[in-house]
Amino acid sequence: MPCDFSYNHYKEIIELAKGKYRIMTMQQYNSSRPNEALVLRHDIDTNPRRALRMAQIERKLDVSSTYFVRVHAEMYNPFGFRTYRQLREISRMGHEIGLHLENLDFSYITEEDSSSVLKREIQVLQTVLGTKIRGVAAHRGFSGIDNSDFVRGINLSEYDLEYEAQELTKDCLFVSDSLRRWTHTNGRCACQIVQEDHPRICLLIHPQFWYRTAYYLG
Repeated sequence: MPCDFSYNHYKEIIELAKGKYRIMTMQQYNSSRPNEALVLRHDIDTNPRRALRMAQIERKLDVSSTYFVRVHAEMYNPFGFRTYRQLREISRMGHEIGLHLENLDFSYITEEDSSSVLKREIQVLQTVLGTKIRGVAAHRGFSGIDNSDFVRGINLSEYDLEYEAQELTKDCLFVSDSLRRWTHTNGRCACQIVQEDHPRICLLIHPQFWYRTAYYLG
């Protein structure tokens, strides 16, 4: 099978990883820190519908992952009818929901306190989806603001959080499909990386880049 960004190839990547790694959510990794672990993470930047499709694939393969959700995205609204049902279905299937925070971006635009913004982001997502938010991952858009600057120095317990994604997985090989290019792998597809000798991998997937038959058809 070609190394493309189709759902079929994503399924192949996960099947290859299952033969060698224990695939787990961020929260599960935070609790156990095993060797031979693949921490599976999704940042829902723009497309919850495609995120649901990936969650369904994972459920059929009997693996769980973490989906980080934005609350300020212009492209989707967690309160919206379709998005709400999609996110609730992802959670119902046993996947973890985390916050894809962008409190520095928001506080820059609104001139509100960034700490207060983060607390409200967490509260909003917990309220709308009815699930506990245990972890956060910083969103990086094209504003030039790095939201991870905020979470590097905070006491997570003050926000009733258990982990920050980047810090949690700093002992893992970080592999990402950012902008449909595999990073930290010298351009090699994740299907090759999971067959190599890496004790721990964090695989970051952005659902908007993946498709059924063609990118624009989804």
